[in-house]
Amino acid sequence: MRGPGETGMERQRNKSFPTRRTLCLCALALVASVSARADELSDLSTRIMANPANIATSLEYAKLAETNGKPRWALAAYERVLMLDPTNTEAWQGLSRVRWHMEPATTVWTLDGGVFVDTNPYRTGAFDVWGDSPNPYLYVFSAYPEKTDTFYLAGVSMRDDRPAGDLRWRTTARVEQQMWVDNSQLDGGYVTAASGPMFQLTPQIAVRLASMATFSWLNNGLDSIEMPNPWYPDWSSDKTIEYGPGGDDPVRFWEVGGLIGFEGYLNGAMQRVDISVGYRTYGEAYSSSEGMVVGVVGRFTRPNAIVQGDAFTMQPWFRWADLGEPSDRDEYIYWDGVRSGSITEAGVKFGYSKPLTSWLTAVGTMEVDYRETRFSWENDPWGYRPKNSLQEVVFAPGIALVLPDFFRDGLDLRFEYVYEYTDTNADNGEIAAQTFGTSFAYRF
Repeated sequence: MRGPGETGMERQRNKSFPTRRTLCLCALALVASVSARADELSDLSTRIMANPANIATSLEYAKLAETNGKPRWALAAYERVLMLDPTNTEAWQGLSRVRWHMEPATTVWTLDGGVFVDTNPYRTGAFDVWGDSPNPYLYVFSAYPEKTDTFYLAGVSMRDDRPAGDLRWRTTARVEQQMWVDNSQLDGGYVTAASGPMFQLTPQIAVRLASMATFSWLNNGLDSIEMPNPWYPDWSSDKTIEYGPGGDDPVRFWEVGGLIGFEGYLNGAMQRVDISVGYRTYGEAYSSSEGMVVGVVGRFTRPNAIVQGDAFTMQPWFRWADLGEPSDRDEYIYWDGVRSGSITEAGVKFGYSKPLTSWLTAVGTMEVDYRETRFSWENDPWGYRPKNSLQEVVFAPGIALVLPDFFRDGLDLRFEYVYEYTDTNADNGEIAAQTFGTSFAYRF
């Protein structure tokens, strides 16, 4: 009810007064709270100065500073605790947590490329531009003609890390293209990307979860290649096999899936393991159709392994794929029925690097791989079963000379040579190849 002579403006002012008063009281409470926490930090700091060896006081100070949004103060307090007690779990966890949140957003690009000479482009696995199993059907052939050829490689990689609340978010991507001088049917490449959050599993180990996608292409002019027939004698009129359909479809495969990775700075270097699961769909030119692909890749480094400045690396990997048997593709070979089934691959690559001078580093490598491809021969009109599976063991020693920071920071120049020997249960039993060339990598 309006009082005598009360205007509308006065009435509105009287109604809003409780709201303004509440806001003022909240602001005063907040200021008082901040002031109280500041006083508490000041009191804890005084107690630490009076007794620097008191671990409990330093931990209390570190946690309060972290809560108050003062990560640098918290970092110094956690480090002080670890100086007194290097095994203190709570301090290690706090230190890792604070460092994690203090890391700024970073984006690193890498541009790389090179020119190489390959003495046997058509050896088994030569189509593997992405690092996964190549066209599974091509494993059947073992007697490719050796013909030395030169190829060019160019790629761009990106890695972006940035804070995302209490987590960090990492995005990685790469595009790569391979081009041959004489054998353009081997030209191919891929684009891949993965993105997702990261969080601390332990003070030393971080976990990455990411969704990922890959697209790979290959110039499928393969039906024009004169391929020797490994299953017929020289006097047979069927001395070559005409591969098809090939030709116009450049799609190699699409793949989508997920990745879980573990990484940590242990033994003086970054160690990591990535586990991926994807579903792959092949293009029309392949005898496989679609299926699951599971992979595991690791990288472990031991710096100063023998002498100061050197490093030993080990990169194990495993891949399994169930690539399916299409029912509507019958003309992959001049007879009917060959179908690739599952593929199992595993290997490990060892490396040892040693700086010879400030501008030259020598690198030695040794890779050992095992591959097995299982086939089905349904509806084979000839009733011939040459092999149920193809098995290969690959030995590949190599050596490289690296010129780090060549002319400018972040630019590395590399000269390398690799000899590859394959022992296979195919008819010829052995496949040899050599690859040598020069490449660069520029990080910015």
